[in-house]
Amino acid sequence: MKKIVRQFAIAVLCGISPCAHAQRMNEDEPLMAACRSQDGQMGQAGTYDCFEKVRRQEDAALNRDYQRIITLFQRSDQPRLNDRDALRQAERAWLVYRDQLCHAEYGLYDGGTAGPLEHVACLAALTRRHHEDLLAGYGWLLTKFEVP
Repeated sequence: MKKIVRQFAIAVLCGISPCAHAQRMNEDEPLMAACRSQDGQMGQAGTYDCFEKVRRQEDAALNRDYQRIITLFQRSDQPRLNDRDALRQAERAWLVYRDQLCHAEYGLYDGGTAGPLEHVACLAALTRRHHEDLLAGYGWLLTKFEVP
């Protein structure tokens, strides 16, 4: 309890909002900027809902492009099933990593109210960055071989 009181007192003295870490983590992400700019107006529940909406958008974008790549690997004229299976295995491992890392960051808040904000912001940020990595590695295949 003393730890929580001390952390709260430090946050108040420094003028840090409850989702300051989530803000810092996502300051380069335009979708999260809208949530941050309205933080005081929406309250914590509204901010969480906004972060969750962004997380779902990031997840949908990643899944869309992942499926495009998987479909490309399964094309009947040139199947690349080993590549497909390797990517699937890597994606499964990445999901475990993402979920465990964000759960660990959530734990830093000791059950405090900023924990859920941090968790969903972490999921959104890591998903966006992974989507960028996926396209950096596999995007050329889509450009070269995908049939419109």
